[in-house]
Amino acid sequence: PLALVSGFGLVFWSQSVITEVYTLHAMVFAALLRVMLQWRATGEDRWLRVGLVMAGLGMANHHLLGLSAAGLAAWAVVSRPGLLRRWKLGASCVLLFGAGLLPYAYLPLRARANPAMNWGNPASAAELWDHVTRSQYKGPDAPDDPPQEHGFAAEMRQLGVMAGYLIREPTPVLFVLAMAGVIALARRDRNAAMLLGILTGAHAGLFLCF
Repeated sequence: PLALVSGFGLVFWSQSVITEVYTLHAMVFAALLRVMLQWRATGEDRWLRVGLVMAGLGMANHHLLGLSAAGLAAWAVVSRPGLLRRWKLGASCVLLFGAGLLPYAYLPLRARANPAMNWGNPASAAELWDHVTRSQYKGPDAPDDPPQEHGFAAEMRQLGVMAGYLIREPTPVLFVLAMAGVIALARRDRNAAMLLGILTGAHAGLFLCF
């Protein structure tokens, strides 16, 4: 049911047939989720390391994966608290996550070639930093239509928008099927259900922060 929701969601489908970052983001996220579940099932550190590389690569494509990666990290620590004492594994994971971010290093080289498409012109270190931190979407000149509002009331409206998407996008029938799938997952594998809950909370944070 959860796969059907993704496959038939109206916005999800509309973004899959245009040149955008979201389709690749969805693919990397699905693969990352599968790798982390494999790590939890086998306990093999290699899967955790593969997951960190994938998280870095996904971040190089879309910042949204950072929320998912944070949720996965929290779930990994809760699932296996002993991870916090394995500093060598932690250090290697940090390095592998950084390796996944290396596509950013290509941007200044390509920007200096004056390509036809050159978003933000990240040719210098300062411009690259502005590009990576999404500075073009902040401040009074940010391309928001209408301008974003802030405060508790605005954040509650944002959560309402998110809840509306969850219900409307897959159609009510698929939404009910998805909820049935979540309940079945919770009964069969509480750890996986906990992961789903953490990721849902991480993405809810997106609506509160942006």
